[in-house]
Amino acid sequence: RGMAQHDAMVARRLSGEPIAYIIGTQAFWQHEFLVSPAVLVPRPETELLVETLLSRLGSGEQQVVDLGTGSGAIAVSIAAERHDWFVTGVDCSRDAIAIATRNAAGLNNIEMRVGHWCDDIASGSVDAIVSNPPYVRDNDIHLIKLSHEPIRALNAGPDGLDTIREIVPAAYGCLKTGGVLLIEHGYDQQESVKDLYRQARFQQVAGLKDLNNLPRAVLGYRL
Repeated sequence: RGMAQHDAMVARRLSGEPIAYIIGTQAFWQHEFLVSPAVLVPRPETELLVETLLSRLGSGEQQVVDLGTGSGAIAVSIAAERHDWFVTGVDCSRDAIAIATRNAAGLNNIEMRVGHWCDDIASGSVDAIVSNPPYVRDNDIHLIKLSHEPIRALNAGPDGLDTIREIVPAAYGCLKTGGVLLIEHGYDQQESVKDLYRQARFQQVAGLKDLNNLPRAVLGYRL
């Protein structure tokens, strides 16, 4: 049985299936996260969002929302580091929320819930919103390489900005005065995303680079 199992795993890997799906876990920040084909495999570059939020938000009580939480990697990593923050992970996929809930086990300052982006968040109610949303273009060659991962967690229209275009103005309305929005984007989208922030009246808009020195995220404040 062992050999047959091994051969089956090798066949899955050769078909391009991510190793994380085959073994069922992926390391991110300081944890091992359960993953399945219902969620994206957490990427090392997304740790930039965790690091940035931990350094930008003050201590004391903070209400943080992670939009499109997937496996819960960002939300759980933040909640585990800051016990006086309360973190909410939101995802439109029930299967993703089931995985995220398992990943959040043992933490009492986090909740996972099914929802569509900012729809269920009260206006002016949160200190920070963080998101690694879909940002891949319709015709992007990478979609073929990523065929094992959930398409709706990746694909966002002709320019890859459909989701970010929806999130940015909605997030502005949900943030308290002084609140921060932090969004991951594709390597060539930073200027476009900064423009979307400015159009939505965000201030102190700044682009951030990942460990590979690629433009990876945009930060802005509702002042």
